[in-house]
Amino acid sequence: MSDGGKSPRQYRGVFLAALSAFVAYNTFLPFRFYTAWSKIRRQIGEIEPIPFRHGHQWVSLTDILGNILLFIPIGAAAWYFFYGKKGEKSKAVVWSLGYGFALSIFIEITQIFLRYRVTSIHDVLMNSLGALLGAFIAAHLYICHGRRGWAYFVAHLKKYPEALAGLLLLLYILFYQLLPFDFSFNAHSFAMKSLNPYSWLSGRQRLEDFFMLGSMALALGILSGYPLKGSRLRHILTPTLLLALFATTEAIHLLMFSRALDVYRLLALGGAFWAGRHLKHDRKRALKSALLINIVFAYVYPFEFVMGPFPEIDQVLKMLTPFYYYYKTTSIWNLWDMAHALLNGGMIAYLMGPGRRGSVLSLILIVLLESMQLILRYRIPDITDVLMATTGVLLMGLLWQTESPQARNPLTKKRTDERAPATRA
Repeated sequence: MSDGGKSPRQYRGVFLAALSAFVAYNTFLPFRFYTAWSKIRRQIGEIEPIPFRHGHQWVSLTDILGNILLFIPIGAAAWYFFYGKKGEKSKAVVWSLGYGFALSIFIEITQIFLRYRVTSIHDVLMNSLGALLGAFIAAHLYICHGRRGWAYFVAHLKKYPEALAGLLLLLYILFYQLLPFDFSFNAHSFAMKSLNPYSWLSGRQRLEDFFMLGSMALALGILSGYPLKGSRLRHILTPTLLLALFATTEAIHLLMFSRALDVYRLLALGGAFWAGRHLKHDRKRALKSALLINIVFAYVYPFEFVMGPFPEIDQVLKMLTPFYYYYKTTSIWNLWDMAHALLNGGMIAYLMGPGRRGSVLSLILIVLLESMQLILRYRIPDITDVLMATTGVLLMGLLWQTESPQARNPLTKKRTDERAPATRA
């Protein structure tokens, strides 16, 4: 008899449907449809027949990468679903590509009837490429590791949690460094004015970058200083390689922005990483201090408090609508904002401690910090940040394995097997 539960393939189907609905929801915001046929016909006439062109300009690299990355999870989820249904890895890749293509076509056709949206051919091409890449990644992981991959990950996480945390921080730092992924190099606009030390911390954005990158690099240096002899990640978290990556990403960042050389970024990354790497005592407290500095600058900077005017009801509804402020663009900036909120949630969960109590305190602190945006200049509260940070807390709770008191001290176990049975006289 069936126990009424769902099979693994059904769970994969539900996850694929939920992921597809999330992408469609994010794309259709703010759900303002055209009703006049003249405006719909104008939307159709504005479809660019030449891929990667919009008007008289080429599409930005940011938009291209954003469309690819957006559909990589779709392709991976589709592969696991179709592999469970078809049972063949190669056919599952083809079906995943077809699913990504069909979903992208549906989204682009629907965008004809939506305001603030533009239908384009290159979006379909890049979405399909992203789905194909996601399917290949899922197939490769399954073929190489299969079910043992998750067991290896869990074992590695229990033995070397610092290595995996350091890898996540490194990936985020590189992601942060390479934004906005647009090449616009112009030799005439290149300047070396940032070599002037007085300009390194001038400006609100530069000071924020300095402290946020510095605190993350300090935490990365502390994490890479833990013993990682048996971990494969020890080849990545080496000082020489990390400093070379920092310098390379700053050089690429220079070409992308076509602006002055930001020496303060290299100082923040290299100096803080070196300090954290050579820290020998009280590493845990130093790590928490670095994460606390990052959270403070992420939520409270520039520390300019204002009292009113408070938002009106229509603005409050926008703040309470998930992903509302993402509708103006589907670029990689949105993905970075989501990753940033996820990382903040994980940091807060680590500071609050493990267990249910720590998770509850983390959620309360996230809501309080986001509500504080109401009285800060240049800030807008957004329910999206709360949801993503909450997801970070939940992921941290799942990955943060703690030992029970009985596992730490076997003497606390109840030794019922050694008790003599009760007898009556």
